[in-house]
Amino acid sequence: MIPQGVVQHLVAEWEKECEGGGEVKENTLVEEIADPKELAKSYLRRAEKKLHEAKGHAKKYDEWPEAISSSHECMEFSIKAIFLLALGQHRKGHGFSIDDLIPVFKEMPKEKRDPKFWRLALISSFWEGFYTVAKYGYEHLGVGAEKLFGKDEGQLAMKHAGECYDAAKSLAYEKGLSYW
Repeated sequence: MIPQGVVQHLVAEWEKECEGGGEVKENTLVEEIADPKELAKSYLRRAEKKLHEAKGHAKKYDEWPEAISSSHECMEFSIKAIFLLALGQHRKGHGFSIDDLIPVFKEMPKEKRDPKFWRLALISSFWEGFYTVAKYGYEHLGVGAEKLFGKDEGQLAMKHAGECYDAAKSLAYEKGLSYW
């Protein structure tokens, strides 16, 4: 548990950072999304399906790499949905950093700004490094993904995917968006 004083200090620092910049670079955003809310709905549905898919892989004890891959896709769809709901656009590519999320944070009312939001960037950055390895293993070494990932990693990936999905779902609810 993070002490309350530390949390308050971090929130104050993040708010200063947000006020001092944090613009998404133009070339990193998908241009002209005709209907961001419809795309956000699609991403939320897909995120939920990927989370269920990950849980299905987890029921088969030798499919932890697949659970990680599906969890990572859930994280990406969830965070892109958050971008769409907050900014009407989302970042191109994969993975998200704290700098990518600052403009979204700036759109939040101050009373909704929660340090837990920054976990999404941390989670996304963390799993970005595992995604390709969970899919293909270390091909150049001839080591398959099932030799590298087990239950602990799979369960953590699903937990983190659930956090990202819940954050996106919560924002959709706040925005009055029904996606099913």
